[in-house]
Amino acid sequence: MQIGTFRISGDEVTGIIRSLTISAEATFVPVYGSRGELAPSHIVVVNGIEVGAAWPINAGETWPLKVRIDDPCFPAPVLAELRAGKDDNLLLFWKRPRWRG
Repeated sequence: MQIGTFRISGDEVTGIIRSLTISAEATFVPVYGSRGELAPSHIVVVNGIEVGAAWPINAGETWPLKVRIDDPCFPAPVLAELRAGKDDNLLLFWKRPRWRG
């Protein structure tokens, strides 16, 4: 399910995350410098507050990114994927965790 539309603006990626309970302007800010192999490539910021992070799915590629967004009011973190779309847009898709029964 698509929950966001973003555009590249300089080094940052800005847009809106929308669902039935969320409507927030968000920015993916690149992380520079060597912070280790498992460090995120971007942090996700809403209203000046870091709410998540993103990592490249494929090493050496910019897109797509796997995204994790969290907030104390969420029952669980939002897992998503930011991918290239049409017309230079980037689209954020919610990824439902696999059920393990």
